Amino acid sequence: QYRSPPLGRCSPLLGERGHKPAAMDAETMLEGGVVDENCDDMVNLSTLTPETILRNLEVRFGSTKPYTYVGRIVISTNPFQWIDGLYSEETIAAYSRASDVFADLKPHVFAVTRAALDKLTDMHESQSILISGESGAGKTENTKICMNYLAAVDTTHHHSVDAVVEVTARVLQTNPLLEAFGNASTTRNDNSSRFGKFIKLHYDEHGLQVGAHIDTYLLERSRVVRQSAKERNFHVFHALTGGVTDEERSDLDLRPAEAYHYLGRRSAKEVALKSSSDFADDKEVWARTTRAMLTLGFTEEDVSAVANVLAGVLELGELDFKGEETKEGTESTPVDQAVVQRASTRLGVDSSDLSSKMCTRYVAAPDGWFTVHLSVHQCCNARDALAKALYGRLFDWLVSRANETISPAESATGASPAFIGILDIFGFESFTVNSFEQLCINYANEALQAQFNAYVFAQQQAEYEAEGVPWQRVDFSDNAAVLSLIEDKRAGLLTLLDEECMLGQGTISGFFTKLQSAQGKCTHFSVPRIARENLAFTIEHYAGKVTYDLDGFLEKNNDTLHPDLVQLMQGST
Repeated sequence: QYRSPPLGRCSPLLGERGHKPAAMDAETMLEGGVVDENCDDMVNLSTLTPETILRNLEVRFGSTKPYTYVGRIVISTNPFQWIDGLYSEETIAAYSRASDVFADLKPHVFAVTRAALDKLTDMHESQSILISGESGAGKTENTKICMNYLAAVDTTHHHSVDAVVEVTARVLQTNPLLEAFGNASTTRNDNSSRFGKFIKLHYDEHGLQVGAHIDTYLLERSRVVRQSAKERNFHVFHALTGGVTDEERSDLDLRPAEAYHYLGRRSAKEVALKSSSDFADDKEVWARTTRAMLTLGFTEEDVSAVANVLAGVLELGELDFKGEETKEGTESTPVDQAVVQRASTRLGVDSSDLSSKMCTRYVAAPDGWFTVHLSVHQCCNARDALAKALYGRLFDWLVSRANETISPAESATGASPAFIGILDIFGFESFTVNSFEQLCINYANEALQAQFNAYVFAQQQAEYEAEGVPWQRVDFSDNAAVLSLIEDKRAGLLTLLDEECMLGQGTISGFFTKLQSAQGKCTHFSVPRIARENLAFTIEHYAGKVTYDLDGFLEKNNDTLHPDLVQLMQGST
């Protein structure tokens, strides 16, 4: 699914080679320049230009018709509201019973989901639904809508099979769990996915849903320790601080969200989250999250342990350090031992060990081992690295435990069941200040766009040629140059960044110089004027230009947790 800005950039691909469509203003369109606006399938537009495509989407959006076809592709414009009847049981029944779902009914994401299910049952081959678009386009909601459709059809057609009902109920409960731990409120979106996921819904030979499996990618762990202005940490941290009972709050020694460094010390009025959001009520979010965990087979003890780890991560953020001059140089120590004690209690480690491991390193040398004292800045980096590692391990454990519950049992033949896969990744992002996180997100979307191009254009053209079908070649934008700029094994951005991080004295200016030298002639790479004061570079992605601020790139790419802290946590009780 795509919102209008990416479509506006991509739609000239449908024109003739080198042809730039003439501009057409809204008045011309309304007076007869476009006679077929509000068109269900834009393949049937008599005039196909960026303007007519966007106008058609605008008209349909104003008529509360969020879905539009381009052949068998569904374009979704986010209405930011639930439209009455659009996802009702009656609508699900209609799309599940139609003989030709694309011809007989109005455009809907249900049609794509129905088509995937039909092909799976008819051909006994796995299918995948790709959902892409910029941040806030509604990808996560449409993923849930697809899953709800499949669950409803499954339980309706096989209502007498209790096992099917139980399986689908558990699979659906992975949504609130992953949203709580993997999504956050940003300035663009109240429920922005900060990770990618590919969920496989498994079916047996009779078309019964027998389980699922979830793969996750690129959790934005840096959000644990810092967020941009007006944004929030992952939902679960705010739900914990505002949603637990008084007894649990006392046991975990919790304070309000605005008291924590890792939550930005911001009150509810200082973030962009709307009061009408499903994530504004901390008590409801916490209840929804714990209910999902229990449905997925977690015990009450597991829920308490998870809450304890979350509280421990928040306490780590309260650790501050000070430097003192000694005969051996500067030595750093925690500012407040009471904070160290609270954090160590939550993490199940000795407070003196935690204090020592945060401020020193035990290093091997040819003549033995010796202790290196860290600077205040290095101590803060060690603290943040531990917090990110703890949350990342917790997230992976939750997904693994959920998979144990929802994964299908092995068949008698040992063959893997066919599946319908739904890919939902974080959307393309371009903010006022973009950093390493946005580069990773936009790189993933760039690769996804290449896959989309290959499937929609290149593969279709190859089929025409193989079958001898007469056709006129369609020129489309190939983003291989942008992917090469980022991922080339010799001179790509990520390769150069890794090389600089491996140097003992690597610097961001050194990386910037190498990047300019390697990619300076690439037409998709440029250095903005702002780079004279703050090092930055611009990449022209398929969806538009994005300028990346290099501040923190090396630290975020390294994200190194020292072995001393790993050893400390391995002994946690």
